[in-house]
Amino acid sequence: MNAAWYKLGLFQLKMEKDIGAKVLEITHAALSRNLLFEPAVPFQVESKPNACYALAGWDEMCPTLAEASSMPRFGLAWTAPVKTQVNETALSTEWNIPDLIMERKIASRDNALEMHYRFINQSDQSIPFLWAGHIIFPVDGLLYVTLQGRQRIPGPGCDINNLKQHIADDVESLRIDSFTNIGKSWKFFVSVTDTACLVYEDCTLSVTTNTGWLGIFLNRGNFGPPCIGIEPTSCPTDSADESTLLLPGTTREVSWSLQVDVASNTA
Repeated sequence: MNAAWYKLGLFQLKMEKDIGAKVLEITHAALSRNLLFEPAVPFQVESKPNACYALAGWDEMCPTLAEASSMPRFGLAWTAPVKTQVNETALSTEWNIPDLIMERKIASRDNALEMHYRFINQSDQSIPFLWAGHIIFPVDGLLYVTLQGRQRIPGPGCDINNLKQHIADDVESLRIDSFTNIGKSWKFFVSVTDTACLVYEDCTLSVTTNTGWLGIFLNRGNFGPPCIGIEPTSCPTDSADESTLLLPGTTREVSWSLQVDVASNTA
């Protein structure tokens, strides 16, 4: 692994430099811990020959997440070569994926990181397109998660009716406050209308996106140590085969942000 630290305002990011641009750590000046999930031994998920995805940190999944359209599980971006440039205000990365250019700009503003993406179909054919920010957060010290949104769509193997027995769910909002290791996991999608809040003992992390969708991955022990994924995504699915098409020569832009509010007893 060839990683480097980058400073953006109150934040520091540790990111892989040459392949995938996986963000391994995010720290805030007022806190002494990694905001991302960082187990001692990350759970390894095989994707393609000689490549295993580590369930930790923050990866970009594009142009699919599930195996689809002759593309491997987790897509192509996380193992693609990258070019990164940094200045005092922003960290810019470009992935050159077959038929697709993917650009990400990370900037800081006060206590927030703001992420802006651009995807360009450089081929003469329509291509399947799905993007998901695969951002994994720890559950140690996590009190509860809340978010607003009406529609619920189950992910692979997720029984929504069974899930509702384990979370506080009504028409407009849901709350998750149980993260115990019970050997199960769920993935579902919510049509978000407001911010998703992860309330920890030492801070509140707020995730917003303009995509309209968040994937919620609650790993309660069958993919290594418990953790939770809050995943801004372009589509309420993991498979590019069920997603939208990006037309030849067209561009898609999306964004999301991460706000840190430090608890008063730790400030």
